[in-house]
Amino acid sequence: MEQGREVFAIPSSIHNTQAQGCHQLIREGAILVDQPQQIITELALQLRPLLERYQPPDNQTAKDATCDAGLAEELQLLLRLFSYDPVPVDILCTQLAQPYNIVAAQLIELELLGLVRVTGAGYEKVF
Repeated sequence: MEQGREVFAIPSSIHNTQAQGCHQLIREGAILVDQPQQIITELALQLRPLLERYQPPDNQTAKDATCDAGLAEELQLLLRLFSYDPVPVDILCTQLAQPYNIVAAQLIELELLGLVRVTGAGYEKVF
């Protein structure tokens, strides 16, 4: 509160000595909370102006910027195969018509560049 930030406090029984700090915060102007939705509503009101100003980047523009960053053409082709879901290596091999060892080496290179990461379901693009 002294630093210009919202403070939320959950009240408790007046007999609970461990709740004295929360009760003090409420006396000093903290927002009394008895349901989680109250916090969500309050934060949504504060974030609305920021969200209205925010313009997410065009997905295709972001992809093109990544591809224009000096990547070899074969790495660009591989990177374009990713969407938001992980892709198994064998699917990438099929789509590129390339053997496993070639695609695996390219994936490692993209991983070292921080452009993809391995998950339990395959590789995914880092957005």
